[in-house]
Amino acid sequence: MFWLFVGIITLTFVLPLLSVWIVVKVTALAKAHPKPAKYTLITMFIILMVACGLKIRDIYYEKSPYYFWNELIKKNPKPNDITQE
Repeated sequence: MFWLFVGIITLTFVLPLLSVWIVVKVTALAKAHPKPAKYTLITMFIILMVACGLKIRDIYYEKSPYYFWNELIKKNPKPNDITQE
């Protein structure tokens, strides 16, 4: 219960504050040095896209816990000597 409370507090307060802090830092960098800020934003966007792509790939290609059981059933629908456990 304690960790749930800590997680809710983190999601509610800490992450938005960190997001605002990052945006403020990037806008300050953009005002001071426009060209490096552009490259920084492009790099951050590419890293974000790669991370999201890897997560989507993991979700899409995740095998079912019963994958091997289902493969066994496809080969032999009524195995006599193997239990599902």
